[in-house]
Amino acid sequence: MKNFLLRFIILYIFSTSLFAETYYVSMTGSDLDTGLIGHPWQTLQYAVNRLTAGDVLIVEDGTYTGFYMDKIKGTASQRITITARNRLGTVINQPPSGRTRNVEFLSCSYITFDGFEVTGAPGAGISVRTVEYEYTGINCRDNIIQYCHSHHNSVGDPSGSHDGIFTGFALNVTIQYNICNNNGEHGIYVSNSADNPVVRGNIVYGNFNNGIHMNSDLSSGGDGIINNWLVEDNIIYDNGRTGINLDGDSTGICRNNLLYNNRAGIALYQIDGAQGACDNFIVNNTIYTYLAPTTPNTGSLRAALQIADNSNNNTVFNNIIYAIGAGSTAAFEVEAAVTGLQHDYNIVGRFGGSAPHFSGTTASGHEISPTPGIVFTDVANGNFTLIPGCPAVDSGINIFNSLSAPLYDILKNLRPQGSGFDIGCYELITGSATNTPTITQTSILTPTFTRTYSQTFTPVITNTNSPVITSSFTRTRTATSTQTFTRTITMSITPTYTITQTWTGTPPTQTFTPTQTVTFAISITYTNTPVFSPTAPSEEKLRIYDYILFPNPIIDESDITLRIMANKAIEKIKIEIYTIALRKIYEQTEENLTGDIVIKKENIKTFANGIYLYRLKAKDKEIETIIPITPFLIIR
Repeated sequence: MKNFLLRFIILYIFSTSLFAETYYVSMTGSDLDTGLIGHPWQTLQYAVNRLTAGDVLIVEDGTYTGFYMDKIKGTASQRITITARNRLGTVINQPPSGRTRNVEFLSCSYITFDGFEVTGAPGAGISVRTVEYEYTGINCRDNIIQYCHSHHNSVGDPSGSHDGIFTGFALNVTIQYNICNNNGEHGIYVSNSADNPVVRGNIVYGNFNNGIHMNSDLSSGGDGIINNWLVEDNIIYDNGRTGINLDGDSTGICRNNLLYNNRAGIALYQIDGAQGACDNFIVNNTIYTYLAPTTPNTGSLRAALQIADNSNNNTVFNNIIYAIGAGSTAAFEVEAAVTGLQHDYNIVGRFGGSAPHFSGTTASGHEISPTPGIVFTDVANGNFTLIPGCPAVDSGINIFNSLSAPLYDILKNLRPQGSGFDIGCYELITGSATNTPTITQTSILTPTFTRTYSQTFTPVITNTNSPVITSSFTRTRTATSTQTFTRTITMSITPTYTITQTWTGTPPTQTFTPTQTVTFAISITYTNTPVFSPTAPSEEKLRIYDYILFPNPIIDESDITLRIMANKAIEKIKIEIYTIALRKIYEQTEENLTGDIVIKKENIKTFANGIYLYRLKAKDKEIETIIPITPFLIIR
């Protein structure tokens, strides 16, 4: 009975996952080959036509013609993954014959498209949409577009889905950690009435019209409302019209976004939606609307925040809302017919024109209008972090109208750092004189921050000797983001002093005795350079979207790579390898994992040919996630 049960378990495992394959495409491959390791295909179109649930397609570096997938579907447990071997090392620069979009997913579901550069399309660079006239998106669902760079598509043609990334009736679509710039229409366009879209962590700039355009499109079918949407942690600038457009989008959240040098900021309205944008939550965004020399398609300046067309019952707090320059539009504009609006704890300012700060509403009890120069570190260079002690610091609130502010900022720093929540997308880091993230425009996405520190010591010395002073400075940060600063100072005076001091918060002055008094005035600065960060908020539950082991099968002496696709860094993850008789023969543990697990070839060189099983155990905040046993094959 035991042997029968074991055979049944193995048969079940094989029936659900063994027949999923890992395929390869290479510039030097052939479509007459098998597509397996060592025998790659050459064209993307040939390859994607052959994918089924659970398959993985790895595309080697090079420049390729694009593809369209028609009604090809994975499942919730067996996604189809199309990934570049090296993120942004694979370029798709033209559409397949007879198409206008470089990459199209037509009524496809459970697809992950990861790490490609897409450019030069006559239409949209990447498109995810239904072609089956199914208006809920049930036939085009749960697709993920991530870590791609879609740019310079349909340049000069701003009409009709000529975007970096376009979706239509795409249920539960996730668009995250992409760069979308200099496209002919919008950077990211989420259209039609399928619900639950997530647009997270993208950099969107230089597009002719809108940065992020979310339009419910009643005229295209469906109920004309996009519900339960989330737009967070995006950096949106230099777009020719609105930074974030919300037409008929309801019960959604817009938080921790930075918008600057766009013609307009955030707009809630109705053009083609079934109603106005209602019951939404706009919190901790920084909006600086200004017609810069780099802003394309310029017309007159518009509102930084507009609520119009019966967009009712919205909640707005902890935002910085500025409109700067000539024009007659207020910074915060509300149409008279709008009802149920709740707003407070915002900074709202209209400067450089004749318009008021507010139109159609008035400042609530905790709303103020300071000039931008006393709030932001360096507007001219795109640095919208907060000046210590400015009116935005500790002036927000954690709960307003029964809704909670985010517990992290756009850089994933925990809120609050001080006595209260800061207003805007950045939280000032406690214990620093300045906190200056510099946004680096680059096509390379790196899940780290670069922090550069500098110190200024001004000694005031009462002594006949002239001491030589050396110092070292370190900063540590715990898992809960408590920041500890340690300074060690050595002075070559008689007697010799070495002083080590640890503090949290603003560095104090230091006095030395018995015979010398040396007072140090210390200025500590650091720069956060967010090249890109896919790290999810610390309180978010770990989710592993997909995992790929390659090569599979293993046909030569080589390392094994296991690519993990998750929503955040994994605190601890273990891979266990078993024989077909379920005897564990190998395990390897990694901590703070953000990418691949590599099993060195010397660790598996003694494995005989045959079928093996592997299992993943991921641990995050004491919660363990176990990935089901998955087979792989060695046929050396």
